[in-house]
Amino acid sequence: MIATICIIILTFIIAVSVGYIGYLAFGASTKGIILYNLPNENPWAIAAKCAYVLTVCGSFVLLI
Repeated sequence: MIATICIIILTFIIAVSVGYIGYLAFGASTKGIILYNLPNENPWAIAAKCAYVLTVCGSFVLLI
C-alpha cells in the first residue's frame, strides 16, 4: 500500500514539474492540443498528424 501511494505521488510530482517547466519554456502562446502547434507546411508535421489519426482509428477499432 505504501509503495502504491509513493508511486502515485511521484508520478504526480513528475507530471506537474514537466508541465510547469514546459510552460516556463514556451509560455502561454502554446495551444492546448500539441498537434496545433506544428506547422502545416512541414512534411514531418504532416506525417505526425497522419500517424496520430491512424493511432486514434486503430484504438477505436480495439474498443469496439
